[in-house]
Amino acid sequence: MRENIIIFNNMIRGLFPDCIQNIPEKGRELESSIEVTYNFNKQILLKDFVDKINKEGKVNIKIATKEEGGRVYHVMGYSNPTEEKMYIVHLASTQYGVTDSMTVCFYESIEEMYIELLSYYNKYNSTDAIILESESNQITLTRFY
Repeated sequence: MRENIIIFNNMIRGLFPDCIQNIPEKGRELESSIEVTYNFNKQILLKDFVDKINKEGKVNIKIATKEEGGRVYHVMGYSNPTEEKMYIVHLASTQYGVTDSMTVCFYESIEEMYIELLSYYNKYNSTDAIILESESNQITLTRFY
Protein backbone atom coordinates (compact mmCIF):
# COMPACT_ATOMS: atom_id res chain seq x y z
CA MET A 1 0.00 0.00 0.00
CA ARG A 2 3.00 2.28 0.48
CA GLU A 3 3.52 2.26 -3.30
CA ASN A 4 -0.09 3.43 -3.67
CA ILE A 5 0.65 6.43 -1.42
CA ILE A 6 3.87 7.28 -3.29
CA ILE A 7 2.09 7.24 -6.66
CA PHE A 8 -0.66 9.51 -5.31
CA ASN A 9 1.89 11.86 -3.73
CA ASN A 10 3.73 12.22 -7.05
CA MET A 11 0.47 12.94 -8.85
CA ILE A 12 -0.54 15.61 -6.31
CA ARG A 13 2.94 17.14 -6.38
CA GLY A 14 2.69 17.40 -10.19
CA LEU A 15 -0.80 18.90 -10.24
CA PHE A 16 -0.44 21.27 -7.28
CA PRO A 17 3.28 22.03 -6.77
CA ASP A 18 2.66 25.21 -4.77
CA CYS A 19 -0.20 23.82 -2.71
CA ILE A 20 1.36 21.01 -0.67
CA GLN A 21 4.99 21.16 0.44
CA ASN A 22 5.13 18.60 3.24
CA ILE A 23 3.61 15.53 1.64
CA PRO A 24 3.08 12.75 4.18
CA GLU A 25 4.66 9.36 3.53
CA LYS A 26 2.60 7.48 6.11
CA GLY A 27 -0.90 7.55 7.47
CA ARG A 28 -3.21 6.13 10.08
CA GLU A 29 -3.94 2.45 9.61
CA LEU A 30 -7.63 1.59 9.61
CA GLU A 31 -9.29 -1.81 9.31
CA SER A 32 -9.30 -1.94 5.51
CA SER A 33 -7.27 1.10 4.46
CA ILE A 34 -4.65 3.65 5.35
CA GLU A 35 -5.92 7.19 5.91
CA VAL A 36 -3.61 10.09 5.05
CA THR A 37 -4.41 13.76 5.67
CA TYR A 38 -2.84 16.33 3.36
CA ASN A 39 -2.62 19.88 4.73
CA PHE A 40 -2.41 22.61 2.11
CA ASN A 41 0.02 25.54 2.41
CA LYS A 42 -2.82 27.93 1.72
CA GLN A 43 -6.57 27.94 1.48
CA ILE A 44 -7.91 26.94 -1.91
CA LEU A 45 -11.31 26.91 -3.55
CA LEU A 46 -12.77 23.44 -3.35
CA LYS A 47 -14.33 23.78 -6.79
CA ASP A 48 -11.01 24.67 -8.46
CA PHE A 49 -9.22 21.76 -6.80
CA VAL A 50 -11.95 19.27 -7.69
CA ASP A 51 -12.22 20.54 -11.28
CA LYS A 52 -8.49 20.10 -11.81
CA ILE A 53 -8.16 16.57 -10.40
CA ASN A 54 -11.32 15.51 -12.22
CA LYS A 55 -10.29 17.10 -15.54
CA GLU A 56 -6.88 15.42 -15.38
CA GLY A 57 -8.69 12.09 -15.03
CA LYS A 58 -7.12 11.36 -11.66
CA VAL A 59 -10.33 11.28 -9.62
CA ASN A 60 -13.92 10.39 -10.49
CA ILE A 61 -16.42 12.44 -8.48
CA LYS A 62 -18.91 10.13 -6.77
CA ILE A 63 -20.88 12.79 -4.90
CA ALA A 64 -20.70 16.49 -4.09
CA THR A 65 -23.09 18.15 -1.65
CA LYS A 66 -23.74 21.49 -0.01
CA GLU A 67 -25.74 22.36 3.06
CA GLU A 68 -26.41 25.14 5.54
CA GLY A 69 -27.07 27.66 2.79
CA GLY A 70 -23.84 26.91 0.95
CA ARG A 71 -21.58 27.21 3.98
CA VAL A 72 -20.73 23.48 4.19
CA TYR A 73 -19.54 21.42 1.22
CA HIS A 74 -18.52 17.76 0.93
CA VAL A 75 -16.93 16.10 -2.08
CA MET A 76 -16.01 12.45 -2.41
CA GLY A 77 -14.07 11.09 -5.35
CA TYR A 78 -12.18 7.92 -6.19
CA SER A 79 -9.54 6.59 -8.53
CA ASN A 80 -10.14 4.09 -11.28
CA PRO A 81 -9.22 1.00 -9.29
CA THR A 82 -6.06 -0.60 -10.61
CA GLU A 83 -3.17 -2.26 -8.82
CA GLU A 84 -1.26 0.30 -6.72
CA LYS A 85 -3.80 3.00 -7.55
CA MET A 86 -6.82 2.56 -5.33
CA TYR A 87 -7.94 5.50 -3.23
CA ILE A 88 -10.94 7.52 -2.09
CA VAL A 89 -10.53 11.29 -1.70
CA HIS A 90 -12.58 13.26 0.84
CA LEU A 91 -12.73 17.04 0.66
CA ALA A 92 -14.80 19.25 2.90
CA SER A 93 -15.33 22.92 3.55
CA THR A 94 -17.13 24.73 6.34
CA GLN A 95 -16.10 28.10 4.92
CA TYR A 96 -18.30 28.57 1.84
CA GLY A 97 -16.19 26.41 -0.48
CA VAL A 98 -12.72 27.20 0.83
CA THR A 99 -10.60 24.34 2.18
CA ASP A 100 -7.12 23.80 3.55
CA SER A 101 -6.85 20.00 3.65
CA MET A 102 -8.00 16.71 2.17
CA THR A 103 -8.15 13.16 3.46
CA VAL A 104 -7.32 10.20 1.26
CA CYS A 105 -7.94 6.54 2.09
CA PHE A 106 -5.71 4.04 0.27
CA TYR A 107 -6.76 0.42 -0.36
CA GLU A 108 -5.12 -2.85 -1.34
CA SER A 109 -8.38 -4.69 -2.04
CA ILE A 110 -10.71 -3.62 -4.84
CA GLU A 111 -13.63 -5.17 -2.95
CA GLU A 112 -12.86 -3.24 0.24
CA MET A 113 -12.55 -0.01 -1.73
CA TYR A 114 -15.89 -0.58 -3.47
CA ILE A 115 -17.67 -1.40 -0.20
CA GLU A 116 -16.23 1.70 1.51
CA LEU A 117 -17.09 3.89 -1.48
CA LEU A 118 -20.73 2.82 -1.40
CA SER A 119 -20.84 3.18 2.38
CA TYR A 120 -19.54 6.77 2.22
CA TYR A 121 -21.87 7.52 -0.70
CA ASN A 122 -24.90 6.30 1.24
CA LYS A 123 -23.83 8.40 4.23
CA TYR A 124 -23.50 11.60 2.17
CA ASN A 125 -26.64 10.83 0.17
CA SER A 126 -28.79 10.33 3.28
CA THR A 127 -28.27 13.81 4.73
CA ASP A 128 -30.49 16.82 4.13
CA ALA A 129 -27.79 18.33 1.94
CA ILE A 130 -28.38 19.49 -1.61
CA ILE A 131 -26.71 17.13 -4.07
CA LEU A 132 -24.62 19.11 -6.55
CA GLU A 133 -23.23 16.13 -8.41
CA SER A 134 -23.77 12.40 -8.09
CA GLU A 135 -22.50 9.46 -10.10
CA SER A 136 -24.91 6.55 -10.43
CA ASN A 137 -23.94 3.29 -8.78
CA GLN A 138 -24.25 1.61 -12.19
CA ILE A 139 -21.50 3.83 -13.64
CA THR A 140 -19.36 3.27 -10.56
CA LEU A 141 -19.78 -0.48 -10.88
CA THR A 142 -18.54 -0.43 -14.49
CA ARG A 143 -15.29 1.16 -13.31
CA PHE A 144 -14.75 -1.66 -10.82
CA TYR A 145 -15.74 -4.77 -12.74
